[in-house]
Amino acid sequence: MKRPLTFICVLALSTGVGLSLLPAINLGIDRWGTLKRDYTTAYDIETPHPRVNAAFLRVAHLIENKEDYDSVIFGSSRVFHGFGTNSLNEKLGGKWYKLTYPGGAPYEHLHNLKALLANGVQIKRVLVGIDDADIYRFRNDEALYNFHPYPLSTTDWIRFYQFYLFKPVTFDELSILRGEVERKKYDWIIKRFFNQGVELPASASQESWQKRLRQLPPHGLHLLHQIPRIDFAVSALKEMRELCRSEGIEFDAFVSPRYLKTYYARDRRIVESFKQALAEEMPYHDFTAFNNYTTAWNYWYDTSHFTAEVGEAILTSLSSEHSQSDGFGVRVSKTTIDQHLKTLRQEASKHFLATWTNDRSAQLNPSYSTSVELRIESDGLETTISAPNHIQSSTPRTSPALLKVELFSPIAQRLEANESGSTYEIEIDEGEITIYLESGSALRSTLSIQGERQPVKVNSASLIRFVD
Repeated sequence: MKRPLTFICVLALSTGVGLSLLPAINLGIDRWGTLKRDYTTAYDIETPHPRVNAAFLRVAHLIENKEDYDSVIFGSSRVFHGFGTNSLNEKLGGKWYKLTYPGGAPYEHLHNLKALLANGVQIKRVLVGIDDADIYRFRNDEALYNFHPYPLSTTDWIRFYQFYLFKPVTFDELSILRGEVERKKYDWIIKRFFNQGVELPASASQESWQKRLRQLPPHGLHLLHQIPRIDFAVSALKEMRELCRSEGIEFDAFVSPRYLKTYYARDRRIVESFKQALAEEMPYHDFTAFNNYTTAWNYWYDTSHFTAEVGEAILTSLSSEHSQSDGFGVRVSKTTIDQHLKTLRQEASKHFLATWTNDRSAQLNPSYSTSVELRIESDGLETTISAPNHIQSSTPRTSPALLKVELFSPIAQRLEANESGSTYEIEIDEGEITIYLESGSALRSTLSIQGERQPVKVNSASLIRFVD
């Protein structure tokens, strides 16, 4: 009987000693920067990202320096990369603070705004950068060391310290204790891109950067497999606006531009539903229209993040009562949203073929249409192809990639298919387009044209429209 009792006593003592040591160990390590509020260094551990709790630290930093700022821009990494406080101050006036971090979502912006106000931060203006990923974003932040929110109450603070002081020690942290991983200067926490947004490297040439963008997939394809939370996102933004009104704070919001390759990969109907629901609650600026900023390679750091030059254009539009002459930035309200979405759909049909020609890895989300119409011109003869929307990128190959359309009716007029329902492929190579007919597993480079079977060199082709 003594041995089991001795074992239990030793186990209880060991557990007690271990638990008493945990707070000291975690405080000493402070892996996520939350306990000592370190704004300048971080451990050289790349995963998970971010390697510090930027959500907490950037709120804490503003509270500690609240006399230096009177306006706040909220957003995700799009805002983080695309805007600098120098431009915000110059274009919009005031003393701006960037409260942005990767994956920042509307419900987090609302929480952070409440934290700032509860801690006496005097705010005159709030600007929120929204993007289509906000439709899906939701994390259990309080269970994540690198996203745990800034506490709002005494109870929250108790839970906060319990969460970080009594956390289990991980293998990465054992490496820290052994001296194998050191803290290094890490300006990303506050300083990086704070005053000035991101710019392309000086070494970036058109050829090299276009190649980079072609190699990168559309941003956020994983979102297409997640449940959209439109009401959740719109509700958070609505509450932010109402809170600002009650506090006498000027509020505005905008939808960030998207690189066309990413734009076409999104579920159009879900994005439109979000914009429609948001317009019912508040006016906002939409920068996702088709223009030079969303199509040109030199305005995009990758397929997700625009450069500071685009941020400058956004601020110019926001500081003006009217949209810019180049159409960049449309003020949307519940009375104009229907026409705005109609215009975007019309523009989408005009730009896709050119987008795909320049980048064969571009994808067209099936939500864009149930069918498409292509206008084909060959040797002075013009016809229209109607086809279901099966446009997609094919597997990489050494020869030019193929744009596949499956016809539900014979090609009209002088370009006639052998039979209804045949599959055609349109090969685009430096402006020259060749149409192929596929029969079974064999690929035949022929079509039936006025009874003659021969390859068809098409002088031009254009996507007329997407048909809902």
